[in-house]
Amino acid sequence: MKIGFRIPDTANELPFDTLCRWASTNRFYSLDLGSIDESKRTTMQTLDIEIGTVDIFSLCGLFGNDIEVEKAYAEGEAIMDSAKANGASKLFTVLFPRDGSIGRAQLWARFKETFGLVVKELESRGLKLAVEGWPGPSPHYGSMAVTPEMVRALLKEFPSEAVCLNYDPSHLIRLGIDYLRFLDEFGDRVIHVHGKDTTFDSEAMYQYGMLGPNLSKPKPFGLDAWRYCIPGEGNADWAKIAAKLDSLGYNDIVSIELEDFRYSGAWELEASGLLKARTHLEQFV
Repeated sequence: MKIGFRIPDTANELPFDTLCRWASTNRFYSLDLGSIDESKRTTMQTLDIEIGTVDIFSLCGLFGNDIEVEKAYAEGEAIMDSAKANGASKLFTVLFPRDGSIGRAQLWARFKETFGLVVKELESRGLKLAVEGWPGPSPHYGSMAVTPEMVRALLKEFPSEAVCLNYDPSHLIRLGIDYLRFLDEFGDRVIHVHGKDTTFDSEAMYQYGMLGPNLSKPKPFGLDAWRYCIPGEGNADWAKIAAKLDSLGYNDIVSIELEDFRYSGAWELEASGLLKARTHLEQFV
C-alpha cells in the first residue's frame, strides 16, 4: 500500500506542478483529482505520481427527472472518456441526490431505473467506480450506499465488477457502524481507501446531542459532538484497518482526505495536516 491524498481546498489554488513537486518530495505517491487532462497527466508522470481517482459527481443527476438524467449521462460519458484517454482507471463518486426530501426508498427506486446504463458505459471502457459512503447533507442524508443494508442492495442490484467501493472509516464511525466488520463483509469490493478519521466530544454530546448547536455554528467538518479529523487523532484503529486490508490482498492507495478544521483555510495548515496524517499512516501501510 502507498499513501496519497485528495487535493484539499486551498491546495487547488497552487500551480498544479508545484503541488505535484511538493507531494513527490514528501513521499506521497498519488493524487485524487477533480478532473484529468493531458497536462495534469504529463506532470504526474514526470514526477512518478499516480492518478488515484477522478471525480464523477455528475451521477447525482441520476435521481432526477428525465432531462436531468440525460444530462448526467452526457456529462458522465465525457468524464469517462477523459479519464480513459489520460490513463485513469478509477472514478470516484458519492451517490447523493440533489433533493433528498423525496425519501430514500423512492430515491433508490429511481436510481435502479437509471444507473444500469452508467454501469454498461463503465464496463465498455474498462473503468471502475469507487462509491463513497458519505451520508449526504442534513437534514435528509439521502445518499445511497452508506449503510451495510444499502451497500448490500447496491452490489446485489448491480453485481458488475465495475461497481466498487471507496472505504472511508470516518463515515462508518460517525454513524455507529462497525468499520472493521464492514471490511469483513465488503472488503473484496474496495478499490480505494480514504485516510480519514472521526472523533467524538463528550461535553458537546451532552450540550447538543447529535443535533449540533442551535445558537452557534458547529466547528467545520462535523457537528461538535462528532467531527472528522486526521488519522491518528480519532477513533479508527489504523493498525487493524491496515491488517485487514492486507489480508484481503489490497495493495493500492490509502488517500488522505483532509477534512479537519485544525488543518484548513490555508495551504500551510493543509500541508501540516497532510504530513501529520502521513506520519501516522506510514506506521501501518
